[in-house]
Amino acid sequence: MKKSYLILALILTALAGSPLASANQNEDKTVRLVADEWCPYNCTPGDEAPGILVEIAQRALEKEGIKLQYDILPWARAIDESRQGKHDGIVGASIADAPDFAFPDIHQFMMKNAVYTLKDSQWQYKDISSFKTTSLGVIRDYSYNDELDAYVKDNESDQNKVQVVSGEDALEINVKKLLAGRIGTLIEDENVFRMFLRDKPEYKDKFRIAGYLPESETSKIHVAFSPTNKNAAHYAELIAQETKELQKSGEMDKIIARYLGSTH
Repeated sequence: MKKSYLILALILTALAGSPLASANQNEDKTVRLVADEWCPYNCTPGDEAPGILVEIAQRALEKEGIKLQYDILPWARAIDESRQGKHDGIVGASIADAPDFAFPDIHQFMMKNAVYTLKDSQWQYKDISSFKTTSLGVIRDYSYNDELDAYVKDNESDQNKVQVVSGEDALEINVKKLLAGRIGTLIEDENVFRMFLRDKPEYKDKFRIAGYLPESETSKIHVAFSPTNKNAAHYAELIAQETKELQKSGEMDKIIARYLGSTH
């Protein structure tokens, strides 16, 4: 009897390590990604168009039988809770946002941060010194570029220079503050702001772009994974592989076009 049980145990152990068993285990595996809503990169959970980066992540993980759960949280909380291991990763991050996370070795999108003012404002952005003459609205724990991040850190205690907001509707809070004259400028990715205005037509034609921040490493956005997750490096590698395959096949342009049109 003991010998029979031993043989059975060996068979079960072998099956557990087989490709079939691994596939079955993956069927029950779920990776949870969180972020504040930042469409077109990550949009409404459960929507047919959940966001460019969410679609990339879905495709990458599904190839290994892994389900993706994507949820909305304020950005600062998304980073903090993922770092603690409460979630598996974040969407729409630059390396500067969470340098301790596991990042793919290729970015999923290059964003373009624009500086917005009211439509009738004559203020113009030239360089970091331009902000000395206005009040700037930013979102907590967003990384814009090294120079601006340092400016925000040095001046966030002075409401006349920098005002920091947080929450799931942080962009709209800044928009309302700009309309109310409580800040003179705000910074947001041009595609994100365009999508915001599409969904909030009451704000249309009230703003103008006063300039663009220079592109930098911070402009590169990714799907990134918690440093406490033992599979973080593997997940990041899957995202990188999928990104490269989509770019090579031309499918990436099709995904982007569904959100931004073919002339993005």
